Amino acid sequence: MINQRQSTYPSREPAQTIRATSVDGFFSWAEDTLRRISGEGTLADERMLVIVDDEVLAGALSRAAATVAGVPRDRVSTSVGARSAEVTVRPTSGFGVDRDDVGAAAQRELERLAPRPPVRQRVRVEAAGVIER
Repeated sequence: MINQRQSTYPSREPAQTIRATSVDGFFSWAEDTLRRISGEGTLADERMLVIVDDEVLAGALSRAAATVAGVPRDRVSTSVGARSAEVTVRPTSGFGVDRDDVGAAAQRELERLAPRPPVRQRVRVEAAGVIER
């Protein structure tokens, strides 16, 4: 008798499949919505999804720019928007900074990180330098 009662119950597989699909859809929707609201992006990785705050991306671009420009990290500022980044370098007085070299370094860093949505960078070198103490 017990076997007959168990066989009359419907299978739970379709309900579990629908539930799993709904959960996946919800998380995809939530990720897209939160990324737009909070100023976050994702980095490409074959194994997992990495959500990165814009400040982390700005820090990576500033570090790359400061290294190539030969200035301390506090002389470079970077602001990141939805699809663009602006890197500003304040050179040491009397020493030039090659804007193209800094731009190439920032571009390499963007290519290495591969943020989504893609970010375009722009470099600005201030005309007035800073006097070292």
